[in-house]
Amino acid sequence: MSTATQSSGTLVAAGIAGGGGASPPGGGTDRRRALLGSAQRNSGSGSPCGSLEVLSWHPAHCEQSLEVVYYHVRCIAQEAIDWYRRKRKPKRWLAFAIRVVALAAAGTAALIPLISPMVNEWLSRRESSLVTHLDPLWISVALAIAAGAFAVDRAWGASSGWMRFVLVELKLQDALEVFELEWERRRAAWQGNTPTVDQVDAMLQFASAFVLQVNSFVQEETNAWVEEFRSWLRQLQESLASKQTEMRERLAQAAEKAERARESRQPAAVNITVSNYDKLDGGEWTLVVDDSEPRTFRTKKAGIMLPPGIHLIRVSGVVGQVAMQHEENYKCPAGEIVEAEITLG
Repeated sequence: MSTATQSSGTLVAAGIAGGGGASPPGGGTDRRRALLGSAQRNSGSGSPCGSLEVLSWHPAHCEQSLEVVYYHVRCIAQEAIDWYRRKRKPKRWLAFAIRVVALAAAGTAALIPLISPMVNEWLSRRESSLVTHLDPLWISVALAIAAGAFAVDRAWGASSGWMRFVLVELKLQDALEVFELEWERRRAAWQGNTPTVDQVDAMLQFASAFVLQVNSFVQEETNAWVEEFRSWLRQLQESLASKQTEMRERLAQAAEKAERARESRQPAAVNITVSNYDKLDGGEWTLVVDDSEPRTFRTKKAGIMLPPGIHLIRVSGVVGQVAMQHEENYKCPAGEIVEAEITLG
């Protein structure tokens, strides 16, 4: 006899010793635990659901082996249910805390415009040197806190993860209950007789289909989590790209504005020409720009730099022992050259 057959005989013997031969079909959870425990010890498997490597499908042992399969498959489903039940609790409390913070912050933002006049009046009566009024900018702070709370919820998947875990737990629980009832219904059809080869094959196919169903539920939830995480990463990347584009546009606008401001501050060059300079007594004339100090020139032309704008230019001199003056407003654009030709007399 091979080692596997010997182990199978040990397993079945353990089942019979535990009441497997005398108990009715479906004879108790303790019996199934004993069968599964024996299978786990003989296989050396560390899985809480044991191993199916040592089962014997001899006609005398088929019913006991099917019970091990039943408990193994049921254990797989129950392990998945227990895992989701454990993992959803932290997500539930985190989602609850985030929602409380977000709602409190949003409610505070809505209340600030209503209560700020009363609070400001109360603070003014107290004549406090530290706080004199309730700044409306706190509305922005409260809204930022609310938005940040929802962003944290989205990043950590608290609310969505909790809802996914609850849904898949319910689906697994429903599937397990249907499996248990259907398994017992099929056992009842044996009428206490040893199952035939076709009946054993049908039971194994049913167990296999149930395991595939459990795995599909878990895979669907995992795929939903992966898609949600990818969606969040895409949104984050798009948001960062949008922020970068917006920042570049702002920097370009700021640079353009600074350039325009710099150009607008460039002085204008004003060339003043006294057309009848050769007739001036003493060959000199006086220039006054706006309310500046008078300046005297002894040349026909003079160049000055003026800030952009409209300036009043007054030129005076003596022609034929008669004092002459000419004044005129000149528009001086930034960075341009203005020609001012003046005739005295």
